[in-house]
Amino acid sequence: MRKHLRQGRAWHESDSARLHATSPVFHAGDVAAPALIIHGDAARTVPVEHGRRMAKALAGIGRPQEYLALADAGQDLGNASHRLHFLATHLGPDAQH
Repeated sequence: MRKHLRQGRAWHESDSARLHATSPVFHAGDVAAPALIIHGDAARTVPVEHGRRMAKALAGIGRPQEYLALADAGQDLGNASHRLHFLATHLGPDAQH
């Protein structure tokens, strides 16, 4: 069994089937509702590339999606200014509905 290093963690080829079965990007066709994917570019638990791949997978099959990358935001979007900016942009009086 070959061992690989991915995202700084070791995993085995035998994990590939499980990873494929549980990764949302391989199940984009199951998404029926429009998707809003918000990802902080400083996230460490899930790399920002995962959010980009999901948006690309949805767009590739014609599912409505919007990808929003937040500069200097971590996984939990804990910076209040990011949340306020998002709310003002998408729900404020000047937001396009």
